Amino acid sequence: IEFKHLARWYVENAGPDEKMVTSLSSTVALFVPGDRDRFVHTGSIRADSPKDFVRKCRDQGIIYVVWDSRLGRFPENYHYRLWGLENVAPLAEPVGNDDYEFLTRITVSEERFLNIFRVRPSDGPVSDGFGQDK
Repeated sequence: IEFKHLARWYVENAGPDEKMVTSLSSTVALFVPGDRDRFVHTGSIRADSPKDFVRKCRDQGIIYVVWDSRLGRFPENYHYRLWGLENVAPLAEPVGNDDYEFLTRITVSEERFLNIFRVRPSDGPVSDGFGQDK
C-alpha cells in the first residue's frame, strides 16, 4: 500500500516530466497515468558506489530517489544485492546530505515506510558542513 501512496505523492508533487527511482517502479507506474518511463527501477542503475549511483541519476535526469523499508532493511536479501540497494542505503535515515534533499516520509506502519529524496544538482550542495541540510 505504501507504493500506492507514493504514486499519489508523485501526482501531487512532481512535474510532468520528472523521473523517480524506486525498487517497485512498475507498481508505482500502475497508479500514475501517462508515461511509464518516468519511473526507473533501482536495479537498472548499475553503480559501483552511492556516489556513482547519484552521478548516474543526475546523468539520466532523475529528480527523485525513494528508499523503502520493504527491502532496504534487509541487506542479506537476494533482491537487495541483485538490485544494488547498497547504493541507496544512506537514504535509510530521513536526513539530507550534499547529494540529496530529504523531502518526506510515507509511513504505513513502523516496519513499512518510504523516504523520498530529491537529487541535488551537482553544482549546488547546501550543507552546514556536518552532512545536515540547512
